[in-house]
Amino acid sequence: MSDPLSVSASVVGILGFTAQIIKLLDDYVSSVKSAPEEAQSLRNDIAAIHYVLTQLTTFLNTAIDGIKNKFTDGCVLSLAIEECNRKITSIYMKKEECEKDMQALRGLLQVFEFSLSISSCELLSKTSVELEENRKQLAATIQAVEKFMGRATEDLLHKADEISRALSLVSKMAECNADKLHKICDKLGIVQGTVNMMQVDDTFDKIKTRLSPLEPQKRHQDIRSKWLGGTGEWFFETDEFRCWYNDTQNNDISPTLACYEIPGAGKSIMTSAVIEMLLEDVRAGDPNEVCVAYIYCDYQDAEQQTHINVVGALLAQSLATLSVETRKEIVKTIQEKLKNGRCLQLEEACEILSQALQKFRRAYLCIDALEECKDVHRKTLLRSLRDLLVDSTSNCSVSLFLTGRLHVEDYVRDNMLDSHLGTPVSITLRANSDDIRAYIFHQLDLDDYKDEFMNDVLRAEILEKIVDNSNGMFLLPALQIHTVLEEPTLSTRRKALDTMPKELNDAFELTIRRITEQSRTSANLAMDVFKWTLLAKEQLSIDALRHALAVVPGDTKLDWDNLPPEKSLTEWCLGLVIFDKESSSIRLVHKSLSNISTSNTKWHDYLSKAKTKLPKHA
Repeated sequence: MSDPLSVSASVVGILGFTAQIIKLLDDYVSSVKSAPEEAQSLRNDIAAIHYVLTQLTTFLNTAIDGIKNKFTDGCVLSLAIEECNRKITSIYMKKEECEKDMQALRGLLQVFEFSLSISSCELLSKTSVELEENRKQLAATIQAVEKFMGRATEDLLHKADEISRALSLVSKMAECNADKLHKICDKLGIVQGTVNMMQVDDTFDKIKTRLSPLEPQKRHQDIRSKWLGGTGEWFFETDEFRCWYNDTQNNDISPTLACYEIPGAGKSIMTSAVIEMLLEDVRAGDPNEVCVAYIYCDYQDAEQQTHINVVGALLAQSLATLSVETRKEIVKTIQEKLKNGRCLQLEEACEILSQALQKFRRAYLCIDALEECKDVHRKTLLRSLRDLLVDSTSNCSVSLFLTGRLHVEDYVRDNMLDSHLGTPVSITLRANSDDIRAYIFHQLDLDDYKDEFMNDVLRAEILEKIVDNSNGMFLLPALQIHTVLEEPTLSTRRKALDTMPKELNDAFELTIRRITEQSRTSANLAMDVFKWTLLAKEQLSIDALRHALAVVPGDTKLDWDNLPPEKSLTEWCLGLVIFDKESSSIRLVHKSLSNISTSNTKWHDYLSKAKTKLPKHA
């Protein structure tokens, strides 16, 4: 049965069969005095089936479509009707066979009666022996008919027994199915709720990119991949960090912790460690308990890092942390405001961010490298964050973590000043000597020639000199160890250690000189990589850079065979240019390197000339 209508049709068909079988059994029981009780029982069972099916037909004809549509292929009712139809049809076929045999017997009887009528005139002339013979023949005929009817009755009784068992099975299945139907209805309710939540989630995914084009998670993963396990633990033990982290709206403690560093001290790595520690709190508890939202400011992405985009990114992260049900109403509010291609204004974004944060017990906002955010946006951003902290209620304790160069300390203090918040707590970040030592050990262990061109004495000298000359920076030791391990012999490595630069700018200058001393092809390609990385107005993807380097004057189409290998791009630059795997982009190892265009005469002249040759859209 493929649809609810065929269920009704099948029931009507069975009703026709049962009516005829009931009539046959009535005739049999009334005409045969010795008819067995089973025949009467069969007649009663089939009459009961006939009554139930009549009621079912009435129900199906008057039922609403919503109920009818439940009786589809495979349902318990359909299967029971099919089995009943098969059994009743089988009984009906036996009745048909009986009728055929009875018809044949009637023909014989008519012939027999006709014979009797023809010879009736001779009966008086027949002897008693001949009459007895006629009687025996008639008795044999009657016995044959009764025997046949007995076999038919046995078949009918057998079919009746099968129908009875089928009805019992249907009854049990119906009881079982009622339970299952209740459970299915409950599960359908859960599924419907899940579908509704998915629709809300889909709406959030669509509006998320409209809140901000920034992707701080990718930047976080890239920076975190450079972190060396076990380093930075000292920072979490400082009193300043402990008070900030454990603060629960203590009016005596500022909710803002600002960390200032000298160039190359590793503030972004430290920020990633703080964020990762805070995210562990999120993963360990209820999603509505703790919120962590963050941004890594980047001078190479300064055009997109406007105050509204930064606030939008913080809002998107806070909503993503909330459960779908909790953020549903806020998402609807945003959706309404974004209608007709409209964008959120700063005041609206800050207000909605405040609403979202109030859903949490604790919220942490982290902003790294403030000095890399343009002045016009930085001031507005800081004041918006200040107002957000002031407006935070007792429902949620909001804390702010900032990092930047030393020269932005006064700027931050002036723009975050508020009588309710107090003065931001500050820490000066300097690379820890134990962390630097762990990093140098790690680099020595990665050295491809540690067995041939390294011994315990030189290893100890490298550790002592580089750690002592680090000046609180991570970047300088990184350049120094790179310079030493580039040398191919013990003697030249020792010489490189003795003559390594002691200042960051000097380390840059030395690395640039080593680049220019490479083969002419490698040096020229390295300079081209610097040219595109330094002068491009937008962050370049690795593929875009390869395409740019492959194009030569006069080309009318891209020569795919001229694409430089991806790995070589960073190798030619000796560590001054790195590949950001998460965003598939190319970047300078540090912002300080961008000053090279003014401090190095040779490179300044080269880059000045190169700038005039770059496409205007670069």
